[in-house]
Amino acid sequence: MSDKRNIAEVSTAGINLWSIFPLPLAAVLTAGVLLRVVYWLTVADEAWFQAPGMDPEYYDGWAQAIMSGEAGKYIPFPRGPLYPYILAGLKAVCGSGWLFPRLFNLFADIATIASLFHFGRLVCGMRVGVIAAAAAALSGTMVYFSGELLGTALETALAASFLLVIYIALEKNNKVLIGASGVILGLFCITRPNAMLLLALYPLLIIIQSKGIVKTAIQPIIIHITAAILCIAPVTLSNYVASGEFIPISTLGGVNFYIGNVRGASGWSSFLPGVGAGWDDDDAKRIAETDAGRTLSPGEISDQLFKIGLREIKADFKGWLALMLRKLYLLVGRQEIGNNRPLELVFTAAPFVQTLMFFSIGFLIPTAFWGALTIWRSQKTALAVNLAYIIIFGGGLVLFFISARYRMPLLPPLALLTAVGVEEIVKRIRLRKSLLDPILVLVIGWGITMLPWTVAEGHPAQAPYVAGNAYLHLNRCREAIEHFKAAYRIDPDFLRLKLNLG
Repeated sequence: MSDKRNIAEVSTAGINLWSIFPLPLAAVLTAGVLLRVVYWLTVADEAWFQAPGMDPEYYDGWAQAIMSGEAGKYIPFPRGPLYPYILAGLKAVCGSGWLFPRLFNLFADIATIASLFHFGRLVCGMRVGVIAAAAAALSGTMVYFSGELLGTALETALAASFLLVIYIALEKNNKVLIGASGVILGLFCITRPNAMLLLALYPLLIIIQSKGIVKTAIQPIIIHITAAILCIAPVTLSNYVASGEFIPISTLGGVNFYIGNVRGASGWSSFLPGVGAGWDDDDAKRIAETDAGRTLSPGEISDQLFKIGLREIKADFKGWLALMLRKLYLLVGRQEIGNNRPLELVFTAAPFVQTLMFFSIGFLIPTAFWGALTIWRSQKTALAVNLAYIIIFGGGLVLFFISARYRMPLLPPLALLTAVGVEEIVKRIRLRKSLLDPILVLVIGWGITMLPWTVAEGHPAQAPYVAGNAYLHLNRCREAIEHFKAAYRIDPDFLRLKLNLG
C-alpha cells in the first residue's frame, strides 16, 4: 500500500478510537504499561526511588518556587522550563508526592509508542508499526526513565510525535500539519534546548523535496518556523525582561559545553572541573567570572564558559578529536550511562530492567542501518526525515556529553528504521532469499556497537554512596550509615564519602 493511501486512511478516520488504537497497538501498549508498573512496584521500597536527588530534586524545587509565586528565582531560565512548569501544574492539581509525575511519564510513553506505531504503519504497513511500537514499549531505558522525575519521557514523546507529524506534513503538503509540526518542535525546544538545532530540519527537507524551487519552499518553511518561534517566544521574552539580554531558552549551554570539551573530560560525566558532579549555578558563575576578571550577567556567564571551552579545544586539538571519537562511540554504543544515579542500583533492585536494556540504542543502530538501506529508494521521505533527525540531533549531543538521558530522544527514529529492517529480513526468510547482506550488516554493526567495551567508568563506591544519600533524605540514618560503610569498604579514600560519614 502506498504512503499516500495509508496517510489518507488515517487522516479520514475522524475520531474513531479503533483507528487510533487498533488491537495490535492496544496489545503493545498494554505490555508497555504493565512493564512500567511492575518496575515501579519492584523498586517502590528503594530509598532512591522514594527520595529522588540531584536533577529531580532541582526540578521539584523549581516547581515549588513556581507554586509559591517565586518563579522569578529561576528566570532567566537555567534549563528548558516546560517540564518544571508541568510538574508545578501536577502538584497544584493533584497534590504533592511522586505518583502523578510518574503517571505523566507513563502517558508520555504511551504517546511515544502510539506515534511510532502509526508512523511505521504509514511507511510500511501494520507489522512495521507493531515492531516499532514494541521497540519502545520493551525498551529497558524507557522503562527506567518512566520512574524518574525528569523530562526525559516528555522529550522522547515530543520527538516521536514531531517525526510523525512532519512526515505526514511533507507527504500531504498540509499547512495545518506543517504548523503543528512547528508547534511540537517549539515545545521540544523549551523542554530540551539543544533541540533548537532541529529548526534546520524542516527547511532542509522541504528544499530537497521541492528540488530547490524557492517559490514552493518558502511558504511552508515560514509557517513551520513561525509556529516553532511562537512557542519559544514567551521563554525568550521572560529571559529578556528578567535580564535585559537575548537568551533564547536557557543559560546552561555554556557550562555543559565546557564540561563536555575540557581537557581530560570523560565524554560522559557531568563533572565541573575543580568542583565535581555536585556543582550548582554559583559554581559555574564563579568559574566564569574568575576567568573574565569581572562580574558577569547570566547570559555573559554562559558565553564566557563557551569561550573557555573553545580555548580548551584549541589548547589540545588532537586530544579533543580523540575525545569526540570517544563521545561518538558513547552515542552509538550498547552501554547505557546513568546521569543522576549509578544504574547498578536499578539493576540490583530490578534485574529484568537490565535484561531489557540489552535492547539499547546500540542494539538498534545496526538494524536501523539495514532498514535505511532497504527503503532508500521506495520511501525516500520517511528515510530523509529519520536520517536528518538522527544526524542533526545526535551531532548536537556529541558537542556536549553523552548519557542515557540525553540520547533517549534518538530512540524513536532508530526504532522505526529498526522495524523496517526486521520486516525486510522476515520477507527474505519467507521468500527464501539470501540473508547474506543483512547478516553482514548486523554482524559488523553489532561488533562495533554491542561488544562489551567499557568506555564509561564510574567510581566503584558511587552506588552505595548514592543509596546512602537517599536514606539521609528520608531521615533513615541507620540505613544511610550501613551504605556509607559499604562504600568505605570499597574505597576508604572516596572524599565525598568521608564528608557524609562525618
